[in-house]
Amino acid sequence: MRGRYEPLMRLSRTRVRLSLASNSRSRGFNVGLQTLLTGMLILVLNLVTGVITARALSPAGRGEMMAIVLWPQFIAFTLTLGIPTSLLYNIKKFPREEGEFLAATMLLGLILGALSIGVGVAVIPMQLGVYPQSLIRFAQWAMVAAPLAFFNVVVSCVLMARDQFLAYNLLRLSQPLMALVLIAAAWMGGALNPYSAATAVLIAYLPPIAWVLAEFRRRPPRSAGVVDASKRLLSYGLRAYGADLVATLSDYLDRVLIVGVVNPVMMGLYVVGANLAQALRMVPAATVTVLFPKAAGQSQEETVALTGRAVRATLATMVVTAVAAALAGPFVIGTFYGSEFIGAVPVMRVLLADVLIRGVVRVLAQAFMASGRPGLVSIVQGVTIGVSIPLVLLLVPRYGLVGAGLGMLIASAFQLIVTLACFPLVLRHRVPRLRITLDEVASFLRRR
Repeated sequence: MRGRYEPLMRLSRTRVRLSLASNSRSRGFNVGLQTLLTGMLILVLNLVTGVITARALSPAGRGEMMAIVLWPQFIAFTLTLGIPTSLLYNIKKFPREEGEFLAATMLLGLILGALSIGVGVAVIPMQLGVYPQSLIRFAQWAMVAAPLAFFNVVVSCVLMARDQFLAYNLLRLSQPLMALVLIAAAWMGGALNPYSAATAVLIAYLPPIAWVLAEFRRRPPRSAGVVDASKRLLSYGLRAYGADLVATLSDYLDRVLIVGVVNPVMMGLYVVGANLAQALRMVPAATVTVLFPKAAGQSQEETVALTGRAVRATLATMVVTAVAAALAGPFVIGTFYGSEFIGAVPVMRVLLADVLIRGVVRVLAQAFMASGRPGLVSIVQGVTIGVSIPLVLLLVPRYGLVGAGLGMLIASAFQLIVTLACFPLVLRHRVPRLRITLDEVASFLRRR
């Protein structure tokens, strides 16, 4: 863009740059708002789905449903080798080689998907010993959905790299919408049980496969350079893998740890409380969706400045939302899920604080990711996981479900402190200010 306007006079060039900067800020805000609104709609769909399954299955059935759908998602996301993140990074850096990168990702995805199925079939019987044998076998068969979960992430990264955020958000919306339609149909037909509900959730991962097939038919991938593209994907991916892995562990670790040690009723209560708290994640998710592609390739100073503005807006929004959710929790759970699920309120409140802190850390981490230091993020998150595992295992027997939330909360607070300390120690920058000012709020409102 700069070369195009180089022959123009200095004044005209300045005006053009100011106009482009203004348009970029405006577009970034619009994309973030669109992503946030999509997240809110997804939240509504998930809440409706949760209410239907809770009313139809009771806490025990809801816990059994989670025991089935947990493993294809968790294992697929833990075995990505950082490929989705690497795909986004490399397409942004080398857009002309997108065909090779996409073909290489599909090949690697098939291999990793097969590996995920094998791992799941072996691990599930050991982790679900307190569940019926029929459910264990069904959960093993459900592992065939693991590759679908992987490709869902891959397609999302491709669309983000192309700045096709409308298509990206429609894809995000398709999964919970399809799951809700299938679950509602089974419910109205009197066929809803933990097995049919879990099947509906996993089938809803099919839309990305349709997108991949349509994309390959429209633009067949070039085989030349696929080997080189695979090496480059793995080079960045393995360095970012630690961050992806511990992010997945952070999202699923509490459920993975407690699913094998609590009965289905307690698992059902925990799932309801955790799902309501996890709804708060849509705020940092919307921020990161825009922040990482925008910050990648920028100077370190500009990257830190972008991250600071993003984290302040994110934190302010999350605090207001979390307080409102904590106050409304008993009414929401009792009214919509039923009195059987009131026991989920205490753990929901603890997990709201945990999700808030993790959201702030997730946004701050983009400064290191965009500066080419994904390894540092991996190390910090890995240490945090190492802290959280013994905390959860120690506190669950003593405090029950709330103990799992407390373990995650303490570990998240530790991660925030370490992440903030890395700004002056690693990036040689001051810690971004977390408190938003009235001027920034006014500026945010003016951009609307």
